[in-house]
Amino acid sequence: MIKQVFLHILLSSLAVLPLGAQQSNYLFPVRAGEKALLAGNMGEIRGTHFHAGLDIKAPTDTPIKAVADGYVSLIAVSSYGYGKMLQITHESTQQISHYGHMDAFAGKLADFVRAEQYKAESFDYEYKPKANEFAVKQGEVIGYVGNTGFSVGPHLHFELRTMDGFALNPSTFPFKELPEDTEPPVINALAISTLSIDGRVDAVFGTKIFPAKRVGEGEYRIDDVIPVEGLVGFALQTFDVSNKVKYTYAVKQLVLYVDNKPVFAQDIQKIKLENNRAMFAHIDFQLPFRNSQSFQRCYWVDGNPLREIYQANPERGKIRLRDDQVHEVKVVSKDVWGNTSVLTCRVQRNKPAAKPAPASIVPALPQLIYEVVENTLLVRVRHPKPQQILEMYRYFLPVSLPKAYTDEQGVTYLYDLRQGVPDFVRYAGRYLFFEFKGVVMPKQRQSIAFSQGLLQFDERSLFDTLYVGAIPSDDAIVLGPAGVPLFQGLTLLWKRPDLPASQRQQWGLYAADGAFQTGGQWKGDTLVQPLRQLGVYALKRDLAPPTIKLRSKEAKQLIFSIEDKLSGIKSFKATLDGKFILMDYEYKDNTLKTVLASKEAPSLKGDFELIVWDEAGNQQVFKQRL
Repeated sequence: MIKQVFLHILLSSLAVLPLGAQQSNYLFPVRAGEKALLAGNMGEIRGTHFHAGLDIKAPTDTPIKAVADGYVSLIAVSSYGYGKMLQITHESTQQISHYGHMDAFAGKLADFVRAEQYKAESFDYEYKPKANEFAVKQGEVIGYVGNTGFSVGPHLHFELRTMDGFALNPSTFPFKELPEDTEPPVINALAISTLSIDGRVDAVFGTKIFPAKRVGEGEYRIDDVIPVEGLVGFALQTFDVSNKVKYTYAVKQLVLYVDNKPVFAQDIQKIKLENNRAMFAHIDFQLPFRNSQSFQRCYWVDGNPLREIYQANPERGKIRLRDDQVHEVKVVSKDVWGNTSVLTCRVQRNKPAAKPAPASIVPALPQLIYEVVENTLLVRVRHPKPQQILEMYRYFLPVSLPKAYTDEQGVTYLYDLRQGVPDFVRYAGRYLFFEFKGVVMPKQRQSIAFSQGLLQFDERSLFDTLYVGAIPSDDAIVLGPAGVPLFQGLTLLWKRPDLPASQRQQWGLYAADGAFQTGGQWKGDTLVQPLRQLGVYALKRDLAPPTIKLRSKEAKQLIFSIEDKLSGIKSFKATLDGKFILMDYEYKDNTLKTVLASKEAPSLKGDFELIVWDEAGNQQVFKQRL
């Protein structure tokens, strides 16, 4: 009875929300009255987070206007993130409007920020004005469209937020400038994953991807009946498109039905900003991307804090078939306009016999590989004479693992890691050792020791249980399992007494892609380094200073190119006859240019000096008599 009541509530709550579901008299911030071109919308899966607003395309220097009366409550300037940005608090609606990537502030705001930067002798700047210190009226120009910070082209990043830290979906506000859209979302594929040790999809443990076949406008299908066993979860690779534009967007709603009964739904109406990185729990990050679109889970995993966007049955959308009948599964993908696409497939509880690997590709000597899926250890063996039992050692005592199944990949053995972390397995005289050495539970402070230090976790480090290990060497450290994203990260404490104290500042940690890991500090002989992801990190010494090249010289402005080949630019400072000169830094094209204190300031004359430091403490000095 409880489940039936829930299903009725779920169905009624998932009626299409009209565009004007949010009531307001907000002015559109760019080119009000004209149809806007959106390069992004709310809910898109970006590199490390959900996109929390609209990206409104417009040429550089297009005026940005306040959407309503209010007061400026935050001003920030950075080379990264939102670049030049500000927020306006609107007491009449108890909401905040957010404007990012601006090329410049307008009027008195521009004069104030420049004066404060000169006072602080710093390009980076953040200030929270008092209420009504900078009052603004609806339609007042507050800045100009730009490309500052983490941005790949001129646009305004626009958000609407609640006072308690939620980003609201701007597309649900009655902005008549939003482009009309009659195109349904695109569905590429469905993934089905095992979520218990007895789970199988098409007779195997793990995840299988099924391409979707388009059979009509907004209609997709998978023809074959999919055999499943145990507890499984569905994930959909879907995205939205719009009329006559090249951009793709996030869908707003997903609903999973089994035999026409809803068991899970998402609705991106608002997202708590402090949980924005929980995007990694919303998607199945281990599955491949296509056209930058990921697989969005149609079930609610442990450790996902995004309660505001989900509704689900008591099993949180996870499915376990209880009979041998064929069941219809339907996934509905819907955009903010109500355009809908539907994928249908059929599943059946079944455990068909798996086929052994062909003799021609079975190696003469056993090959052993492993992977960790949720709380299950999978060990796969390829050998011409497979054994029914795999010998595993836990706490240096033998444990017998029976064969789970055989398929084209070899013989698979499964073990529930919640029974204890194993040491190694032995098979036909060969050994397989595991990178993970300990288990870390979410929402707890915990440390995992390794031969040269510690991994420290706090209450918000993890989404879910993590089986982790650290393998150090002279110039690298492997933190496994590689590629697993963390919620708020961990702290690595790596003791390196072999490095001379005088050189330690020059040594830093670099990811596999060469990116310097900021925030690290040497405390005695120990590198204390915050990290947001597991993987392979190299320890490198940076001895080369940054380079400085004068690109342009005019009476009131100098433009430089600055670059550092290894650790990257950390800071810079310019002076004219010993007095501070503000420099505006754009990291994307390595540009550094002078900004005078005011338009009335005299031409640049005197002894000019520019010092640039990298993250390793190396510096380069440029001097010229102007």
